[in-house]
Parts: sequence; structure tokens; C-alpha cells
Amino acid sequence: MTSPGQVPVPQQKKAPSCWLIGGLGCLGIIVIGGAVIGFFAYGVSQSARGKALGSIIQSVQHTVQYQVAAEKDLEDIQAALVRYHEAKKHYPKSLRELVPTYLADPSELHNGLDPNPDPNHISFTYVKIPPHAPLSTKAANITWNTNMNAMGQQMDSETIISVSLDGQLVEAMFQNGKLIMRQDLPTPGSAPSGQP
Repeated sequence: MTSPGQVPVPQQKKAPSCWLIGGLGCLGIIVIGGAVIGFFAYGVSQSARGKALGSIIQSVQHTVQYQVAAEKDLEDIQAALVRYHEAKKHYPKSLRELVPTYLADPSELHNGLDPNPDPNHISFTYVKIPPHAPLSTKAANITWNTNMNAMGQQMDSETIISVSLDGQLVEAMFQNGKLIMRQDLPTPGSAPSGQP
């Protein structure tokens, strides 16, 4: 409001704040950077090396997915073997004897890392356990081989995950028959008490 006789002062336009300018600038950089990365990633994915790398990444994802499933299945198989022994006072001749009383889902005996795609094929190795075997005795394991050509370097490796009667999961990786990695995997279940 102006009083009579007072000349109105024109209002100055507010300049955009530094935050607004900075935010728009950052947004522009992110959009442009994303577009450049997208074009670069597309170009790499279409090249021979990019396709080879994509194939390796898919293979690793596939292996990890089924490795996690194998660990869970081995835990379930170990628990079923312990229940079988508690009921019958001896271990089964084959893992198939666990189904359906001690292992409800027969699909747990097959894993996607098995080169045999038949869902009825047992992927896990099991040797009948002696009557008074210690709890550290290996109950079952799964083994798979990886043959990958990573950017011109051939990698042949064998990985074994074993489970013992006390539920301990152990992973070992071999390359050209030489042990290159061994680790104890965490097991969520507790070990059964007493001798089998």
C-alpha cells in the first residue's frame, strides 16, 4: 500500500535461488551421465567381448542361485538322515529311502547344478554311514564343474559342498586338482546332540 502522494516503488523480481540452480544443474548432469552410460553399456553389450562378459555374468548368477539352493537342500537331507537314524537305528542305503517320511519334498534331491536335467535324478552323493560314525562324518555332498572362458583365459574348476552329520557345511573349490579355497559355511540349524 502507498500513501497519497507517494510514488510506488516497482517490486524487483526475485532471482532464482542457488539451491534451485544447483538442483537443476545436478539433475541435468545425472540425466546426461545416465544417457552416456546407457549408450556405452549398450555398445559394450553388443560387442563380442560384451556378449562373452554377459554370458559369464549369467553363468555366475545361475551358479550362485543353485548353490544357495544346494546348501539348503543339504541341510534338509542331513536333518532327514538324523531323523531316519533316530527312528530306525541305522542309516538308509540311499537318499531315496528318506522320501516321503523323512524328506517331504523329493525335488530337494535334485539341483540345477546337476548336468542331468531329469528332476528324478539324485544330484547329491551319499555313501551309507557306519552305525557308530562320529558326528563329523560326511553325510552327503554336491559337486559341480565350471568351465568358463573369461576374456581369453580358460578356467576349469570343481566345487564341492559337503554336509556332515552334525550339520556342518563345508565348501571346497579345486582348480586343476589343486585346492584353492575351503570355507565353513554358516548353518542356521543347531547340531543334534549325542552320537548317531
